Amino acid sequence: MTTRRALALSLMACTSAQAQMQCEPPLHDCPPTELPQPRPDPADKFPLIDDGKLKIDLRSVSDSQSVDKGIKRHAWTLNMQASYESGYTSGPVGFGVDIAPFVATRIDGSDNAGNMAHVRPDGHSADDRAWAYLGKYAVKARVGDTVVKYGLQRVSNPVLESKDNRGLPPTFRGATITSVITPSLNVEAGDFDAAIGRGRSTLKGLSTEYGGTPFKRIAYAGANWDYSETGSLSVYANQASDVWNQSYASVTQSVGNLATVQWTGAANAYLTHNQGASLQGPIDSKAYSLSLSAAHGPLTIMAAYQQVLSDQFFDDVNDAWGIALVNAVAAADYNAPHEQSAQLRVVVDGASLGVPGLKLISWVMTGWGTDGRNGAGQHASPSDPQYTLYWVDGRPAGGNHHEIGAFPTYTLQEGRFKGTKIGFFGCAYKVSKRYPDSGIHEYKFQLDMPIQVF
Repeated sequence: MTTRRALALSLMACTSAQAQMQCEPPLHDCPPTELPQPRPDPADKFPLIDDGKLKIDLRSVSDSQSVDKGIKRHAWTLNMQASYESGYTSGPVGFGVDIAPFVATRIDGSDNAGNMAHVRPDGHSADDRAWAYLGKYAVKARVGDTVVKYGLQRVSNPVLESKDNRGLPPTFRGATITSVITPSLNVEAGDFDAAIGRGRSTLKGLSTEYGGTPFKRIAYAGANWDYSETGSLSVYANQASDVWNQSYASVTQSVGNLATVQWTGAANAYLTHNQGASLQGPIDSKAYSLSLSAAHGPLTIMAAYQQVLSDQFFDDVNDAWGIALVNAVAAADYNAPHEQSAQLRVVVDGASLGVPGLKLISWVMTGWGTDGRNGAGQHASPSDPQYTLYWVDGRPAGGNHHEIGAFPTYTLQEGRFKGTKIGFFGCAYKVSKRYPDSGIHEYKFQLDMPIQVF
């Protein structure tokens, strides 16, 4: 037996008992969804093992956040994901498994670090120095260019994306199907009922991010089509059970080239309505964003506009980035009732300056026009879970907010540590008196080191 086969079999055996425990029903709060891999060579005697891949991702995160007139918290953690993806058995239907133990150690941190470090099942900060759990696992089957998975997975699409901005990413329990129809067209669908959130190590039920409403499951289906070398189209639909039905569409088109000017336009739109028992109340929401960027050589400048047409906050799933609108990228989502927002973003690509691997993103955003009067009337009781969203100092939510930030990164291009990425995130966010949020200053240093074992 080869060393690779022995290591893979040992890893699967050691984690099978943990996987069984994680599959118990829930107690009740950027890698993309895997597309099918090339079919194994029929000459391989043991493609299940011989086509397997083992990758170790090491991450160091030092994060500090200061809330205006409120808390200050910080944490420094070292994190590891050991991801093993098997090949597939031979035959018309191939079977395989994916397993990824997650391990984290807190080097330093405040008592209120929250999901910057470790969170107990009740949601409060834990003082653990180290924690480990099975972060991902799945059984999978492949027929042609279609893959079906069930287990604890990372997902990435415009309605449900693992919010990977802490030491370890959240993962969601459920089933997915992905299929490559043509080289330019792929489709996917999924159904999830629980998650291990950021900073947690145990399963919990799903809930909405802003409304805090628990719900049983979320299901989605979508397609992505590159209709030309410079244009793409995506359409998705999703349902959060007894909360909302939602549809999404986006289009991106580029013209020109970097030698002169390359123009890129993008549009994203969501349409959301309450569904079933309407656990989060009435929802009749339209939200969209438009952006236009100009790129020449190393410099890209983008201007963007976003608007929410609703009496409710545009909501998504907790621990997910389910708002693929252009301004929902940093300190705030700019998703308040009737809010409008604008962004100016500058991107510098070091490759064109002779420094490949260097990239700088900087931005300034502002939001205005929030009008929570109608929503405040629907949530007028202080005992209502959404009361503080729609009422600020005894008045309906309103006002404006602004942010400025920078995100420089450098990725090593060669040598023993090729692929290692170093990044710094800094953001200052300010809100007016009537806006239902708190201003913050956040600074984060992050080091990511991928190691491909085989």
